[in-house]
Amino acid sequence: MTEKKTVFFDPKSNLKSLLRIVALIAIVVFAVWLFIRFAAGPKAAHNFASNVLKKPVELKNSIENLPATSMKGFALSLPYTGTLTVEATVTKGNEVNVYLVQPDQMDNVKNNKKFTYFEGFDAQKTKSYRRSGRLNQGNYYFVVIDTSLGILSASATDIKINAKLEP
Repeated sequence: MTEKKTVFFDPKSNLKSLLRIVALIAIVVFAVWLFIRFAAGPKAAHNFASNVLKKPVELKNSIENLPATSMKGFALSLPYTGTLTVEATVTKGNEVNVYLVQPDQMDNVKNNKKFTYFEGFDAQKTKSYRRSGRLNQGNYYFVVIDTSLGILSASATDIKINAKLEP
């Protein structure tokens, strides 16, 4: 009588099956990423990959112009819970006040009413700002306020803003 080997305990058979499954999952993920890239654009595909892989994502990197005695809010959409690092540097102009707020506070900010903000993500009369903190997935606004009158100060401020999210 001959012995029959079970395939379940055979390492070579199991390795082949495991490699097939891993390859199939990789192909499906790549196909989904490719579909999103063509359907919604490269930025959406990058956000999808960042969310799935939890890799660092740059949320904002620009130079903004802010007239004296005005404010601007910059939307930051965090695709996953992680550490948000925000840097703001005045390249030309006046000192500014900066805050990180939730979207429901934007009306209060615009109307010069009292508003709530995330402590640790605020600064008054600054030209150089860098803060990091752990935040939940969701939408936020980085608010920059130039409180100068523009008479004895610059009529506008240029500010470089960089926001990055890491797992």
